[in-house]
Amino acid sequence: MMKFFIKVVIAALLAGILVQGAFAEEPGYVLITTWGSQGDGDGQFMSPPGVAVDSADNVYVTDRGNHRIQKFDSSGMFLTTWGEYGEGDGQFFSSYGVAVDSADNVYVTDLFRIQKFDSDGTFLTTWGSEGYGDGQFKFPFGVAVDSAGNVYVADASNIRIQKFDSDGTFITTWGSRGDGDGQFRYPMGVAVDSADNIYVTDLFRIQKFYSNGTFITTWGSEGSGDGQFEEPWGVAVDSAGNVYVADTQNSRIQKFDSSGTFLTTWGELGWGDGQFEKPGGVAVDSAGNVYVTDTDNHRIQKFANHPPLADAGDDQTVPAGTAVTLDASNSSDPRSDIISYVWSFSDGGSATGQVFIKGFTTEGTYNATLTVTDSVGLSDSDIINITVTPEEPPLETPMEATEHLIEDIEALDLPKGTENKMVTKLVEVQRYLEHANAKLTAVSAELEEQEADDLVEKVQMIIDAITSGDFEGWK
Repeated sequence: MMKFFIKVVIAALLAGILVQGAFAEEPGYVLITTWGSQGDGDGQFMSPPGVAVDSADNVYVTDRGNHRIQKFDSSGMFLTTWGEYGEGDGQFFSSYGVAVDSADNVYVTDLFRIQKFDSDGTFLTTWGSEGYGDGQFKFPFGVAVDSAGNVYVADASNIRIQKFDSDGTFITTWGSRGDGDGQFRYPMGVAVDSADNIYVTDLFRIQKFYSNGTFITTWGSEGSGDGQFEEPWGVAVDSAGNVYVADTQNSRIQKFDSSGTFLTTWGELGWGDGQFEKPGGVAVDSAGNVYVTDTDNHRIQKFANHPPLADAGDDQTVPAGTAVTLDASNSSDPRSDIISYVWSFSDGGSATGQVFIKGFTTEGTYNATLTVTDSVGLSDSDIINITVTPEEPPLETPMEATEHLIEDIEALDLPKGTENKMVTKLVEVQRYLEHANAKLTAVSAELEEQEADDLVEKVQMIIDAITSGDFEGWK
C-alpha cells in the first residue's frame, strides 16, 4: 500500500508540472448581434464614434454625423433620441465621446464643451469653451466618470486630461506634449476602473494613472502585433479590471489585464460580421458583453465571451489501489479562454488543474465533477463516474505458481504413488525454469559481447516475464 501512495504522489507531481507548462490563451468573443446602417432614421447612423452603457445595460451612441444621441436597449432596439445641429443647449456640432454615471446621467463631448443630460435626454448643464485654459477645450474626445461622479475628459488637441466634478467645476489637469510618462501625443479615449484608476489611449500606447493624475504604467508601441497600436480611440474597463481598446487603424479590439498584459484580440478590416472599418468607441455592460461603434460601417456590433464547454472524459472502472488520471484537456472554448479547472469529489475534497491524479483504495462508485471557468466568469460543469472494483491479487512468478501447486497437491491426501508422480513432474518443471533462466542469462551476456543490443533487449523481456510472471509485455 505504501508503494501505491508513493506512485500516486509522484504521478500527481508530474501532472502538476505538465499543467503549469500549459498556458491558456484568452478569450472566445463571438458576435451576438449588430444593428444600424447609414442614414438619418431611428437606428441609423452617420459615422458614430462613441458608445456607453448605463446601469440597466441600455446603450447610448454619439451619432456624430446626425448631430444627436441615440439610446437603445441591450439587444439594439431603438428607445429614444435627442439633439440636432447647433451650438445651443441640447444641440450638437461635433459630438464624439459619451459616458454615463452611477445615476445614469449622460455626458457628451462636443466641439469645445461638455453637455450633461438625464437618461431620457433632458438637458441638465454644460461647461467649457474654446481655449487652452482650465475648463476650456480644443476638440475634446473621450469622457469618463468615476465612482464619486468626477468627470475626466481627453482634451485631445490641448494634449491633456482635465478632471471636473459632476457639475463641471474644474478640479485638476495633467499632461503635456511628448513621449514621456504622463505626456501625450494625442489623447483620444479615457476610461475609469472600479478603483478609479484612469486609462488613456494615446497615439500608439495606453497610459494608466491614479485619479489625481499620478502616472502608474504604460504599454504599447506603434505596429500591428499583439499589444501594439495604430491610433487607438476608445477604451473601456470591465468589472474584473480588464481593459478593452478600440485599435482603430488596425481595425480590431484588443483586450488586456489591468497591468497591460495582452489577453486577446478580434476583428479585421472589412464589412462583414465581426469586421471593422475604423472601430471608434467601446463599452462593456454588466454581463461582460462588449459594444463597439463600427464608425465607418455606420453600425454597432455587440460581442460576448462564449461560455466554455467542460469535458471530464469518459467514465472509468479501476481496481482498488489504482491511481486514476483525471484529464480535462478536451474541454473547449472558441478561443481557449479557460483559465480555471476545479475538480470536486463525491468522497470529499477538491483539486485544481487541467490534469489531476487521484487514488482510490476502497471499492465502490464515486463521481468527479469538473468545473471550468473563463476570464469573465462564465463556467460549465461535467461529471464522470469512477467504479472501483476489488483489488486484483498480485501476479505470481512461474516458480511461485509451481511451488504453490505442489503444496496444493500434497494437501489433497492423494494415493502416495499418484502424489509422488505429480510432484516429481512439477519439480522437474521448476528445474526447467531455473535452467531456462540460467541459459537465457548466458545468452544475454554473449549478445552483449557482440553488441547486439536489440537482441539483448528481447532476451531480457523473456527473462523478466519468467521472473515476474507478467507475459503481457512480449506476447
